[in-house]
Amino acid sequence: MRRLRPSNEAEMVALFLRTELPAARFRDRLRALLDQAGQPERLVTAPNLDDPAENQAREQLLTQHREYGTRTGLFDGFPHDVCWEWMAISPAELATVPYVDYDYWLELWGGSCLPVDAAPASARASPLSG
Repeated sequence: MRRLRPSNEAEMVALFLRTELPAARFRDRLRALLDQAGQPERLVTAPNLDDPAENQAREQLLTQHREYGTRTGLFDGFPHDVCWEWMAISPAELATVPYVDYDYWLELWGGSCLPVDAAPASARASPLSG
């Protein structure tokens, strides 16, 4: 793994929301929360990280959606003093990183916590493996 560049909390929050918005599991709830707050979808899809008001609105959205600011729910016990950085990781390294111990993922990997166990057998065969 190698460091690419520093990041910050506002960038993490924006990316987290941007990846959840298209997901079928979360799309309707996130859109409803945006509507309720009177915010356009572009708050998530085209974030302006230089706008403090937008950053605050996204953090509030993530708190309503996943309890980020309260450090409960998905973020239960998550520290406030995180040093955010962009990192690069190879596919081989990534295959050894375990999933979090979360009931949704338990259904996928059956307890091993390894991504390779959640992938269909056809996806595990590499064209390079011969």
